[in-house]
Amino acid sequence: MEKNYLEIEIKLLVLKYGHTAVLKGLAMAANTSLEEIEAMIRRITERKTSKARTLQRKTAIETAEKIISSSANYKLLHELAVRYQDRTFLPQLRDARQFLERHGINQKVKKRSVAVRPVFEVLLAQSQEELKELLAELHPAGTSTFSQLANEIIGHHRGPVKKPS
Repeated sequence: MEKNYLEIEIKLLVLKYGHTAVLKGLAMAANTSLEEIEAMIRRITERKTSKARTLQRKTAIETAEKIISSSANYKLLHELAVRYQDRTFLPQLRDARQFLERHGINQKVKKRSVAVRPVFEVLLAQSQEELKELLAELHPAGTSTFSQLANEIIGHHRGPVKKPS
């Protein structure tokens, strides 16, 4: 909260006196030169832009790869990472939350992209058989993606479809 007040006060000073006068006053208050103040500002803005570049969103696969790279079950986990990214595994945030809750993790994630790490930490602890079973549930043998989609649609609309009146 104090940071906001400081920013407001500085903006008011800049509006009232201008950038140069405020920087000169800051240099005098800090007992440094105007050039040193300007250099500090450049370093701070460079740091912010480099942080912004490093904070660019990583894909689900990239995030999962860091966790699963040395696992003996790498191929199975990688397949789940691909399916997580293309939303055929835990397609919604609520699905990821329910998955984590079923495994005793009550972490409140607000984005599906943030849930990748805890989901794959859980998956990393599972056996090869459990992972194979999970993949088999996602894509049962002998069914195409189209037939799975059709079954899912039919499964969600079991009752008669009401026509709008």
